[in-house]
Amino acid sequence: MLDTGSTVDRYVVETMLGEGGMADVYRVRHRTLGTASALKVLRLNSRHVQERLVQEGQVQAGLRHPNIVEVRDVLEVAGHPALLLELVEGPSLEALLLKGRMPLEQAENVFLGVLAAVEHAHAQGLVHRDLKPGNVLMSPRPGGGWTPKVADFGLARLVEADDTTMRKTRSGMAMGTPRYMSPEQIRDAKNVDQRTDIFALGAILYELVCGEAAFERSDIAAIFNATLSGSYKSPASLAPGVPERVLRAIDGALKVRKSQRIPDCPTFRAVL
Repeated sequence: MLDTGSTVDRYVVETMLGEGGMADVYRVRHRTLGTASALKVLRLNSRHVQERLVQEGQVQAGLRHPNIVEVRDVLEVAGHPALLLELVEGPSLEALLLKGRMPLEQAENVFLGVLAAVEHAHAQGLVHRDLKPGNVLMSPRPGGGWTPKVADFGLARLVEADDTTMRKTRSGMAMGTPRYMSPEQIRDAKNVDQRTDIFALGAILYELVCGEAAFERSDIAAIFNATLSGSYKSPASLAPGVPERVLRAIDGALKVRKSQRIPDCPTFRAVL
């Protein structure tokens, strides 16, 4: 844990923003410029992973899009790899959803921002593999409303590169988040393509529209069984009056067989 006031490279640590199983995030400020950023320190000791992080950072730094959290630098903190990121002041989409269901128009606008981010990344050859509301940060707009920004492109693949981490997390937690994982990701997390992100996008749209997760169950085994069988409550029963086009988009994205699923982000948008 980094102490408030300590320095990392050219940055002064101001406060911890959050901690998770894979990383700690701090608010830091450039000592000369005075600009604020987020510093994400990963708990990965593998030298191979650190080298991969530099490569991933280079790729992610090229993802310039208003709906993607900008990667500004790759640093090292006490032997741990770290990403210097754009600081997003708002909450996560997960936190917003805990406060209640959004109006449909707002939900669609948020989703289209997330979809645009994923489409841009896919065009650069990147598959996220851990899309979920917790990885969507909400930046407040000056006039009101939110701009969604997707974070952590490439980190799921980075964790999979660390065999030690893989052995410790056979439950799938490091390879994705159970409620948003595609069936093929559950079966073989290393062999997925952009359609696994399409499935996660379908799960996010479902939650935005219905106010609950499609595959919310009591334990991971039950979540996986429901996902593999395509078992979820009809969105029409949870959100009466939702347009047919939205129902078709959710159904098309949550197909168990990826060959039957909406194939890409432009098609997803066209269905909506």
